[in-house]
Amino acid sequence: SSRCDGLLIPPPILSKGMSALAMMEVTNPSLHTLYVMRKLKMDGSPLFIANALLFVGLYFAFRVVGCGYLSYRFYHMYSGMDLLWTYHSLSLWLFLLLTVLSYFWFYKIILMAQRVLKGKPSSQGKKQA
Repeated sequence: SSRCDGLLIPPPILSKGMSALAMMEVTNPSLHTLYVMRKLKMDGSPLFIANALLFVGLYFAFRVVGCGYLSYRFYHMYSGMDLLWTYHSLSLWLFLLLTVLSYFWFYKIILMAQRVLKGKPSSQGKKQA
């Protein structure tokens, strides 16, 4: 049997959880670039549209599919160890909550992508007028 002491060798569940959270951060550079481009009023530029489509693809791959799959795996791992309703599964429920939140935001991102592809101004432009 292997023993995990301290922070040198994290237990497998901790390293999987940390990997999942790191995987969710892959979309941030594209998101921040979209924000800066909006502030620079580059909403309709081809570069903005390309970055928006890249962001949608990355978000779908990493946050919707990847985190959805990991949520499924974590749920079955905890339920297989009869730990589903114990305090040990708090990280599972937090991760499931983040995954559901990612699904909600993906819906909002799809609405934003449709507006960008139709050439309509962003909601931020409407607030300034």
